[in-house]
Amino acid sequence: MLITVLAVFIWNCQGQQASRGETKMMELTDSAYEDVVYELGTLVVGQEQEVVLTLTNKTPKPVLINNVRVFCGCTMPEYQTEPILPEASSDLKIRFVADSPGLFNKAVRVYLSNQDDPFDVQFTGEITQTL
Repeated sequence: MLITVLAVFIWNCQGQQASRGETKMMELTDSAYEDVVYELGTLVVGQEQEVVLTLTNKTPKPVLINNVRVFCGCTMPEYQTEPILPEASSDLKIRFVADSPGLFNKAVRVYLSNQDDPFDVQFTGEITQTL
């Protein structure tokens, strides 16, 4: 039984592309940043969802994404390692894989070169076995 469930899970995840979710915008300034929350709604176990946070540099200096810290293997960030020049934008893409049934509240922590304190990108919703 466990092998069958595992095989079905692997088969469902193979070749599956992440659904594109909401894109949010954030202006990078010299002020502290607030956390960004994405409500992903109801997902099925194994489903992938990708969200995008577009960062626009409104400071007179380049801003670098120093690090994006994940707290579990269900979140995978993708971002440029080159500085974001003044008035330029860059996308921070985060893919979330629905790993186990139940309500969830996951986060990644973003560290930028122009701020001492990081901000979080949070994902909330519910994961079910089937829709």
